[in-house]
Amino acid sequence: MIDPFTDLADPNTLHLDIPFTQYLRPDGRERPVIFTVAGDTAMKADKVLRRGWRFEAEVLVTGEVSLTVEDDEDDEYPCQAIQIVPNGPEVPKAVERLVNDAAEQAAKDSHDATDGAASGAGNPPPGAAAAVQGEEQ
Repeated sequence: MIDPFTDLADPNTLHLDIPFTQYLRPDGRERPVIFTVAGDTAMKADKVLRRGWRFEAEVLVTGEVSLTVEDDEDDEYPCQAIQIVPNGPEVPKAVERLVNDAAEQAAKDSHDATDGAASGAGNPPPGAAAAVQGEEQ
């Protein structure tokens, strides 16, 4: 997590390792994967993680990568954001889009909660377009 007293002195130099759980074919074994983000994206990712949401990744049978942000507390829409992209160099940009989408969803949920609406209720996940490291050898 980000320490606001030391890490925010210069947000341009801020970096955060986002822990993802990657699910491997064929049996869904789990492997930790880290994506490092910087600056504003790092601050948004920190807020998403502090909310208790988790990041997941999976290489699909199509060769594309699915990146998601999941909220175990939201029974109706546990997937808060998703990106699906070809596996390869597009993955890091997709991680940034995923973080932005999740932060936007978190802000929307916070606003809904202050309006008396159920947090996340009726808010399907934003986005679709992302990728991850290849399958375990």
